Amino acid sequence: MTAVHPPRVTTAELQHLARGQAPFVSIYVDTRTAHRDTLVQRVAAVADGLCVLGAPDDIVRRTTTAFLAPPADRAGLAVVASSDGRTVVASSPEPFERDVGLYSRVPYLGPMIEIAQQSITHAVVRDTEHGVPDLTVFGADGSVQTTTAAAPQRTDDVLAEVVRHDPAVVFVVGDAPTSMVTHLERMVAENRLRPDCRIEPLDEGTDDDVADAVVRHAAGVVASHKVELLREFRFERSHGRAVDGIDAVVAAVNAGLVATLILNADPDDHRRAIVGSEGDIVPLDGPVASPSPAVDEVPLVDALIWATLARGGAGAVIPTTGDGGPADDIGALLIPRPANGLIDR
Repeated sequence: MTAVHPPRVTTAELQHLARGQAPFVSIYVDTRTAHRDTLVQRVAAVADGLCVLGAPDDIVRRTTTAFLAPPADRAGLAVVASSDGRTVVASSPEPFERDVGLYSRVPYLGPMIEIAQQSITHAVVRDTEHGVPDLTVFGADGSVQTTTAAAPQRTDDVLAEVVRHDPAVVFVVGDAPTSMVTHLERMVAENRLRPDCRIEPLDEGTDDDVADAVVRHAAGVVASHKVELLREFRFERSHGRAVDGIDAVVAAVNAGLVATLILNADPDDHRRAIVGSEGDIVPLDGPVASPSPAVDEVPLVDALIWATLARGGAGAVIPTTGDGGPADDIGALLIPRPANGLIDR
């Protein structure tokens, strides 16, 4: 079956990148084009812009190399790198808002966070042409593993592999044993699989038809996770375990208390902040008149994402939610405090 390639980026990779040496190069390019020369020209324009911003030639060359052969089945490619060589490359099924090339004190990671959210472990069960159940597991890290049952009615090996990988959703395709759905649903009820694991029957079809259906349904799972995250945020906020609004979130980020940063990563968000030499963030009402060499003015959202990841937290992007979401479209789930009041990262 045709593989459904999830974006190859994880929170752990982004945390490692965020702890790298500044400045950072951030490149996002829409790779949909019928002519390779057009893509080469656009990437060259981004590279020229980075050089104008002061990015060293060796970093520009290193970060633009990935665009020479972008994935054919993806719409966008992103490369973000630190000055000390830490690099994350990720592809997106959707095109980015615009081509971006930045050289800044903090990396531009909002779109990367969204790509990471799309990276869910999912499994597909489908009969082979010989009527033997076949399991393909697509890991959140981009890995693909296949297990084939020993005989047509031998599903134990397949079910054991599902348990081992603990996917967010299992797709059972076409004429795969009807008992498979029942077994999987029972495993969820018995807590052998994660309680929010979905079991989704799919109609049989061509490889491309099945792949398209898997992508659509997986996107629905990602969207439902965002809804659940907002519900969790509202519950935790009512119990003092989450905060929202710029001032409260900045204070929590600076103190290293954020487990998950929740925000709306709008590319047209013009709120700014300064980052001091110790990495603390100060939100701004307006531009700094004369920033000192120890202070950099950057987009507020970019600074919060960078600082949260660098301190071991995670990020989640949500749509603008009005009265139902966090104030200022910025919130944070806090690290649970143990009984002794001390937090051990």
